[in-house]
Amino acid sequence: MQTLNWKERAAAFLVFILGIILLLLLIVDITSSRSSSYAVRNDSILINKSDLFTKIRAFINILAAIGGGWLLLKRNTLGWSCSVAVLAFLALLSGGMMVELGIKGIFDFSFMFLGFVVLLLLLALAALLTKSARRKTDAGTGAWVIAAVLLAGLGALNFFLQ
Repeated sequence: MQTLNWKERAAAFLVFILGIILLLLLIVDITSSRSSSYAVRNDSILINKSDLFTKIRAFINILAAIGGGWLLLKRNTLGWSCSVAVLAFLALLSGGMMVELGIKGIFDFSFMFLGFVVLLLLLALAALLTKSARRKTDAGTGAWVIAAVLLAGLGALNFFLQ
């Protein structure tokens, strides 16, 4: 039984930590006093649909990241698929934000930070796409299909639930 090397473990921890950070941000958003997601009027609960969809979208991303990182540490094929999908999705999202900042001509700390994040995500993704990582997690054609479907699903959820 082969164990994951340091690059693969680092990629798994990165995905797991990203999920934890997203969870903490969601908890802060829900518990903040400025949150207007719901209101109670005349014995009825009014829910802001846009905030509800945002929270559902964030919760699904959190589940994919935490589950993918945890399962990858356990050398599970589904963990490899989830981690690859989450890393690719977040790299595309961060890269898109970086391009948007570049078009607007904003080359400050946020631009450099997004560049660092994209580099880190792509390095973690490259570590998972190596032959040794795929062999250790038994990632074959089925795992690639699952990763592609998860990536398309994350993209569709984040596009349509706005």
